[in-house]
Amino acid sequence: MVYWGLRGNTILVYVVAMSYQTALTAYLETSGKTQAQFAAETGIGQGSISRYVKGRLPDREQAETIDRITNGGVPLALWQSEWAKRLGLTPPADQRAAA
Repeated sequence: MVYWGLRGNTILVYVVAMSYQTALTAYLETSGKTQAQFAAETGIGQGSISRYVKGRLPDREQAETIDRITNGGVPLALWQSEWAKRLGLTPPADQRAAA
């Protein structure tokens, strides 16, 4: 999650590390939706939603659907970051410094 604020003429940006699993769980809890309700809304099976809540990552198409249905509450960028970590990829040095 990214939060921002102003201090004088300076924009402050705070990046809070969160896993895809945590973001999805938080979305379900704050929205009051059950896994079954969310599954029906997304067209993704309830068993798959359960696996994502337990830490498995969806495929890209499902991650895009979840991003769209949650209005960015469970962002595709977080999914991309998780896959990069699992594959041992790191951003170029200039991007790491900015993050």
